[in-house]
This record gives sequence, C-alpha cells and structure tokens, in this order.
Amino acid sequence: MIECIVAVGKGGGIETAQGIPWHIPADLKRFKDMTIGHVVIMGRKTFATLNDTPLPRRTNIVVTKSTTEKKHPNVLYMSLEQCKAYINETYTTQRIFVIGGEQLYAALEVFISTIHMTEVFHSEEYSFNTHFFPISSRYHIADVSATNVKDDDISYRFVRIVRA
Repeated sequence: MIECIVAVGKGGGIETAQGIPWHIPADLKRFKDMTIGHVVIMGRKTFATLNDTPLPRRTNIVVTKSTTEKKHPNVLYMSLEQCKAYINETYTTQRIFVIGGEQLYAALEVFISTIHMTEVFHSEEYSFNTHFFPISSRYHIADVSATNVKDDDISYRFVRIVRA
C-alpha cells in the first residue's frame, strides 16, 4: 500500500483554474519533510504546475498517456498500468506518495493506505475545478492536529486518515 498527500478545501476541492488557491508555508514544509528521499507519483498536469521540473532529492514519476515524450532526464515517465505494476513491485521496499492530481488520486485509490490531508478552512468561495475522491467508510481518521491553526490568515489542520 502507498500514501498520498493532499490539501483540500470545501467540498474536497483541490485546485481552481488559476491553481491552488492558498499558500500555507507549514503545509509546504510538511510536504517536503515527508517526501524527501522517497518516491513521488504525479500526473502530467501536476508535473506541469512544477514547470516540468522534478522535485529534488526524490524519485519523480510522472503518469502520462504519452510515455515516449520524455521532457526531463531525471523523471520516470509511465503509463497508468506501468505505474500500477511499479507500485506492486516496490511498495514494500520504498515509501511511495501520490501527490496529485484528481484523476491519479482516484485511479490509485485502491493502493492508498494512508492519506495525509491538510484540511483548509476558508470563507472565500473558490470555483474548484478538481476535487479529491470522496473518503469512504474504508478509511478512518487516525489523528488530527490542532484545529484552526493559522498561517497567513488561513485556518487549517493536518489529518492523517488510514485504511480500515
């Protein structure tokens, strides 16, 4: 089983047409601290939001339909089926994180044993165009940080959700 990291707003929204609508330095630090030295799997669109630049000190896997188009030499490009095979072969020896986006979270949900979620509480109404998959009864909350931690006037909390 693998893990995923996601920040969600109201209704499970994760991104608007303009990108992630909030900036939470503590969330970014948590992401970095958790993923350094491990495997991160992302979709093509998520990789594009990183300016097609791999995250340093991590094994970067980009899931794409066009595995022949290799934009960066330090990235492993895989089809979804190749990615699933990779997970089946390596999840016991490597810590693997799915980092987005919407389609990839949903496609790999059956492999996800732990969800590291940043729950963002916002009063502003965002027009989310991508959402995290609905959390089913297969999962339960393992632990929660203090509610309403504030960072740059944004309230949030960290939630760890595990497969039951």
